[in-house]
Amino acid sequence: MNQQELQKKYGDVKVYAVENAYIKEMDKKFKSYPADVYEKLIGSNGTFILRYKAELDEGYRQIIPYCMIEKNSKYFVTQRLKGDARLVGRYSLGIGGHMEKIDYNDNTDFIQKALRREMYEEVYIDGKIDDIKLIGTICSNATAVDRVHYGMVYLAHISSGDVRVREVENLKGKWMTRDELLGEKDQFEVWSQICIENI
Repeated sequence: MNQQELQKKYGDVKVYAVENAYIKEMDKKFKSYPADVYEKLIGSNGTFILRYKAELDEGYRQIIPYCMIEKNSKYFVTQRLKGDARLVGRYSLGIGGHMEKIDYNDNTDFIQKALRREMYEEVYIDGKIDDIKLIGTICSNATAVDRVHYGMVYLAHISSGDVRVREVENLKGKWMTRDELLGEKDQFEVWSQICIENI
């Protein structure tokens, strides 16, 4: 899409983004920091920019909290039934999305606030989330889309209850073991494939 088409699609929506040079430098040091410190550094060194501009500006990376849900050694996956033709039929291991102004507060925990908002927009979680941990990052240059996004990968663990998709007309969900994920890896979108290889 060109800028005019993107502006028509996204309007005046602003998303949180961090300068690409800073992200590349920080990503090399990810394992050097405790997770909460890394979150604060990423969450306090960015700005909100118009999404239609951010999608084309490789000087910035939009921060995408991306969460896998695990219960009893199985992972919840979704399959897209409608929408973007590139994604229809593909599976996703993670739930996540852009950080927006509504997620922001004076504290830098707003990365997890955005993550929880996105999770609860997409799925019902019947039960308590025992914990959510930042376990990795995705900083890829493989495609034009990759070059303007930065994935912060989380793992949410639940010990009881179930997870169901909200938008049943657009998505369906199921639980899969790690072996099942590996066996069907090619059916997943790219970020999910990266996660499957590393869980």
